[in-house]
Amino acid sequence: DIVSGSLRCGACHATYPIEGGVPQLIVDAARVRETQKSFGAQWRGRLEGRFEEDTLFGLTREEEQSLFFESVGLRPEDLHGKWVLDGGCGSGRLTCGLVAHGANVVGLDLSPTIRHVAAQHRAIPTLHLVQGSLLDIPLADAAFDVVWSMGVIHHTGDTPRAFRSLARVVRPGGRLYVWVYSSRQLTLYKVIRDAMQVSYRIPKDLLFYLCYMMAPPLKIYHAGKFALRRVRGRRITPRERREATIRTIAFELHDDLAPPFQTRHTPDELSAWFRDAGFTDLEVVGEVGVRGTKAA
Repeated sequence: DIVSGSLRCGACHATYPIEGGVPQLIVDAARVRETQKSFGAQWRGRLEGRFEEDTLFGLTREEEQSLFFESVGLRPEDLHGKWVLDGGCGSGRLTCGLVAHGANVVGLDLSPTIRHVAAQHRAIPTLHLVQGSLLDIPLADAAFDVVWSMGVIHHTGDTPRAFRSLARVVRPGGRLYVWVYSSRQLTLYKVIRDAMQVSYRIPKDLLFYLCYMMAPPLKIYHAGKFALRRVRGRRITPRERREATIRTIAFELHDDLAPPFQTRHTPDELSAWFRDAGFTDLEVVGEVGVRGTKAA
């Protein structure tokens, strides 16, 4: 493996460094700088143990993988020998887990913490990590059998462009799954963001403490919701219970308040993007998650 060095574009002659075994292929870096800072602070905070550790948005490793396979409509054995792109891989937990199913997995993320993921998993030959933007995915057209991006493109500042970038790298006959925020069902955290208006301008360290200050009242809010559901005889899932812990509340609140960009969409809007990009067999999975197959 190449741990350090540089790559040179044959077309435009631009050079991009390789650090810690990760090519840094960020095009138009100024455009994405604030987003990079936002998520860099969030993932670095989690690495340092400042947020939830064993779970991610309340999900265990096993639940996250189950969610992946349910969302893309595949079985674990279907990934054997396939090329998979995790678009906006964040902590890299899912990215690294998918290689166990015999897939060649590429994790793409804007945050510099992706180099930490590379350092921890350098011995896995079928794992490939790239630092780059979903607005300009620095990978070849039609390179992947499966492309997954959950909860990412609505933070890019140009959601349709990021979608088209993802669609471009799917092979004919390949599958794409994208999940974005809903414009019809707002969580309390998004209501808080809307009320604050400029939460992303708060200094990162101050925002971290603010999220923890707001977490106890939000925990009480969750407890009230659970009490009401018990009265109505409705089940509370293990994930919902984990999402009501202080560390997970702070992490999810930070995820809503810190990014400079956040857009919200409907299933019909997202489905239209799929159709325009030449995808068929569309299925809505969740509130605003859609999967489709690229026409051959």
